[in-house]
Amino acid sequence: MSLAPALFLIALTQQQVNRDIENSLRSFVQATLAYDVASLEKLVDKDYTEVSPLGEVDPHDKFLSYYRVPKDQQVRQPKLFTFSEMNLKFPTRDFAVAIYLEKLNFGTEQAPREMSVRVTTTLKKVKGKWLLFSNHYTGIRPKQ
Repeated sequence: MSLAPALFLIALTQQQVNRDIENSLRSFVQATLAYDVASLEKLVDKDYTEVSPLGEVDPHDKFLSYYRVPKDQQVRQPKLFTFSEMNLKFPTRDFAVAIYLEKLNFGTEQAPREMSVRVTTTLKKVKGKWLLFSNHYTGIRPKQ
């Protein structure tokens, strides 16, 4: 009996899990850029914690408070973002670690201005859905 069909099915399943995780990450960034607290509450675990590029540690409620601001007080957000160098690890079936490069474009077509951060995200599978459990951002200095 050949193992090829079983291995193929495992590979397809893993590809779907990887896509689900990347979709959760994209949805999270889109919700932060839109100051969409309702979506953020659905995307993060109740024990979510974030470490900012400045080294600040923000637990769940403090993190969400940054997105509960009146529209006229919201900081200008980038128009585009990309992920690259995605590295996914699975210490358990219900936890994943994603390490990737996130690039945010704050500029315009005439004057592009890009910021890059290295992100380490842990995700927790809850009721079949991947929720963000923690994020740690490390700023990357622009090349001179």
